[in-house]
Amino acid sequence: MHLQTVHAEEKQTIIVSSLKFEDTKDLQIQSSPGKPISALTKFTGINNKKFQLYDVTDLFVSFRQANSAINDSTLDTKFIASLTKDQLATHSFISNTTQTTTYGDGTMVFNVIKEDEQGYHVYLLKEIGNGDISSPMLIRLPVIDQGNELNPIYLYTKNVIKVDPVFKPELIKTINDKKDSYTFGDDIVYSVDFTIPSTVEQAKSVELLDTYDRGLQKKSLTKLSIDGQLVPNDLYTERVSDQHTSYSFKPSSLTKYIGKTLTLEYTLQLINSTVEKTQYNNTIKLMISEKEILRDHETISTGGKHFKKIDLATKKPLADASFYLTNETGQISRLSLAIRDCPGPFSYF
Repeated sequence: MHLQTVHAEEKQTIIVSSLKFEDTKDLQIQSSPGKPISALTKFTGINNKKFQLYDVTDLFVSFRQANSAINDSTLDTKFIASLTKDQLATHSFISNTTQTTTYGDGTMVFNVIKEDEQGYHVYLLKEIGNGDISSPMLIRLPVIDQGNELNPIYLYTKNVIKVDPVFKPELIKTINDKKDSYTFGDDIVYSVDFTIPSTVEQAKSVELLDTYDRGLQKKSLTKLSIDGQLVPNDLYTERVSDQHTSYSFKPSSLTKYIGKTLTLEYTLQLINSTVEKTQYNNTIKLMISEKEILRDHETISTGGKHFKKIDLATKKPLADASFYLTNETGQISRLSLAIRDCPGPFSYF
């Protein structure tokens, strides 16, 4: 356990603060008990921290006499390490909890005896609780700062730097149970995983823009979730137009989900169209403040169109067969596609 040591002077009042800092330079004041909380910037007071203040004057005097060879710079640390629960159980203490006081959030005030006929008092400040608690602090009265006794004494028991992790955007598009080849009428289920970045806090808009080739038709939105939890309908706006589907989000509604994964699952259908192709592309774009940040895509393939003209009697392929291909509107897409002296099927891609 890392132990903090503060040499403090206190006639009557010790002001203790438990703070969370946003600026690392403010951490330097923790070893200066003369600095009031008003000297700090960019911090948050932590309320409901429980502490006990023990008067350990007799224990400290005995320890120092028995360990006169110990250097004074390490005396406090070694004394704290030597204390046992049984020793503290026989000594009186004052309990207190950090709260909002006239000194600010995350503060508490102890009024103690500084000196009596036995001399100056020594106190041990100990946080009570589980998990992330502060190290015990020894307070030896009086505290002298530049030749002056301090009154009151300002102590900072637990200084935590507030570090918000920075999440970068990620965008991954996949096809569920992807096949090597698709036929017209097949449904294709796409999934998009989008890691919500820290930049949404400053964004003007956030949009997932899905674009798909002709021959692919939007059928349904299957699921929209964040870390596996379905999101309410008012979190996004869906707009479907010619070969595009847009999912728009208010940046303010996404800030509480920063770092989490938004999953979009939807279905497109492969339809027979005037487009003569065997590969169909679907692209997703992440747009933040109307600028493209990332994109990903998936491509599906069809087996093409296969034709075979045979003799009804012999069942053998016929040579010099011409094919006229038309689409559903009656337009001829290719003319005089001939097979000459070529047994087997004719394939058109």
